[in-house]
Amino acid sequence: MWNYLSSKIAEYSSILEWIEHEITELNGKEHDHLIGCLRDRIRELRISQKLLQTILSVGDGGLVRRAPPIIHSIEFWIYVLTQGYLPGLKREKREDLFLRNLLLPTAKRCGLSWVRDILVRLDGPYAISSWINEIPILFAPPQQTACVSDMTAVYHELGHSVFRQFREIGDSLALVVSKYFSELKQKVGPMTPEKRAERNRAINEAVDYWEEGRLNEIFSDVYAAFVCGPAYYFHCVDTAMRWSGNPFRISLTDIHPPAAARVYACYRTMLPTYENEETMLLVQRIWNECVGGERPSDFDTKCANALIDELTDASIRSIERLTPATQRYSKPSMGLLESKEILSSDPLEIILNKGATVLLNEPEYYPEWERSVFIMLQRRSGSAN
Repeated sequence: MWNYLSSKIAEYSSILEWIEHEITELNGKEHDHLIGCLRDRIRELRISQKLLQTILSVGDGGLVRRAPPIIHSIEFWIYVLTQGYLPGLKREKREDLFLRNLLLPTAKRCGLSWVRDILVRLDGPYAISSWINEIPILFAPPQQTACVSDMTAVYHELGHSVFRQFREIGDSLALVVSKYFSELKQKVGPMTPEKRAERNRAINEAVDYWEEGRLNEIFSDVYAAFVCGPAYYFHCVDTAMRWSGNPFRISLTDIHPPAAARVYACYRTMLPTYENEETMLLVQRIWNECVGGERPSDFDTKCANALIDELTDASIRSIERLTPATQRYSKPSMGLLESKEILSSDPLEIILNKGATVLLNEPEYYPEWERSVFIMLQRRSGSAN
């Protein structure tokens, strides 16, 4: 172990020196706070390296047991810096900054008061990495600076940041799951011991299915529908229908709940005023007409409407209690004519809802509408600099 510890100390000296040099070479005035955070992290890593050196110098066999967790922490942050933040800053282009300048005020409006900066990387599918939660890395496809049709996905990713910021959200949703299935076990009529055992086994599997990652996903869908309204409901339906596969199928290897459960959660999140809104009714009709596939028996156990109802309600309560500044989407229904009109004062959520209305009702006009939107957004982003 001593030889290994000595080798890691030497290795970290080279790696940390290289990272520090790379940070010094960065020239991004838009990211002063982020670069400051990275320098702070390097200082902390050097302290950890010195602690390893102290352990090596003392040479105590009992003390050496403290070394592996320190090594694990150093390795984690080296990965975060060299695979996440540094390459993102080094490859950042005008298009990345455009989306960053658009999303920063969006995050504030959506209650993410702790977010100080966002590093956008237009080189992958939508995802968020909140290693430093006040400065998340948002990944998005490169075409996102030319089309808005998928931009509603950003609200789902912001939901992940909220879930990470407040540990109690996951705890409250886990409690909902535990209570729901505990009560379900009690709701049973006469049956043989064998059938009772089989039923309890299925219920226990359902409890295990709703682990933290899937609770995070369903919460993030509810959060996105809460702040982006019908446009996110349409996005969720569209996403479910793009790919082949049964929307009711439950995959134990997929961290996401089945598409049908996610669509239902989004629908349940909508304010009652949208029940008879034209775009909502159209999207709902599209979903009902096109959804297909056999409904597996485990879907009705693991993703019953009653359970999704409770998870949705608990998620909304968490949003309202923990992020009271979050603005719920409540704009009255917009017709086609109003949706065609683009106002410079429109927040992104309204723009996306207008886009959904135009796309669904007059698709031949949509490309022209979208070009006009980006001219306006580019102006807005430029003024943010």
